[in-house]
Amino acid sequence: MIWLLLSLIPPFVWGIGSILDKILVSKYIKGLHAGILTNLVSGLLPLLILPFFHLKQVSLNSIFWIVCAGILWGCARLFYCLAISKEEASRVIPFFQISPVLILIFSFFFLHDTINSKQALGFTAILAGVLWISVRKKEKKLHITDALGDLIIYTFFITSAFLLLKAFSKNDLWVSMIFLNIGFALSTVPFLIFNNNWQNVIKDIKKQPKPLFTILISLALLTLIGRSTFFAALAIAPAAIVTIVSSVQALFVLVFATYLSINLPHLIKEDVSIKVLVSKTGAILLILLGVAILAFA
Repeated sequence: MIWLLLSLIPPFVWGIGSILDKILVSKYIKGLHAGILTNLVSGLLPLLILPFFHLKQVSLNSIFWIVCAGILWGCARLFYCLAISKEEASRVIPFFQISPVLILIFSFFFLHDTINSKQALGFTAILAGVLWISVRKKEKKLHITDALGDLIIYTFFITSAFLLLKAFSKNDLWVSMIFLNIGFALSTVPFLIFNNNWQNVIKDIKKQPKPLFTILISLALLTLIGRSTFFAALAIAPAAIVTIVSSVQALFVLVFATYLSINLPHLIKEDVSIKVLVSKTGAILLILLGVAILAFA
């Protein structure tokens, strides 16, 4: 049962991280600036433990593409931070599961892979669940989330990063993670230069440095723990099972957000009416069903 424990750790710690992200963008720093800072800290933190691990030799070609994957992943996180600034965390996180759908579409059109009936069913279930949770009722009319554009851009960046990692990542966990995180840090450079964002970021840091850095370090550690245990789980359990278990992050986020909204509303506030909770739960379960179908298709 060790594999099950390892598979549950990533969605659990990433779920906590998602709540911290929401608190960060709501109380301390703007969406884009939050993405820049979290990318820098989470990207550079693993370099501090680099001297304690022996890295295998890797070809320059692999290093280049892994770093590129990190840059794409870092860009994806910037748009994720913009999205979570505009929308409830429990509505943003389920959108992460649309990435397998995009990979299927890319494979179909560009690699000429066939899509069987089970894959089509999983595709439909995930897409339906994502659309379900993206829509809410306001003034007796249905409205799509304001974060939809940011989330669509996020999914394209993250899907591209996953495809590169699948092709060029190495068996050595630390090799891939170190160079992936270097890419994470590099992804912030253009955004720091653009419109003098670095000056605005420094101003944001000076306002509340202690709580801000506490959250940033916590997020970096949670990210590192999540990625490490995810790769460790993949090493001893089938990828399909690990993928399904990891996708329950959306349920963890819903539970955490609901609890905090009821008991600590000054930290995070979401709609916790029974009708909305039932709707969110139904959409998330539909997405998880789609992920399970794709995993075993």
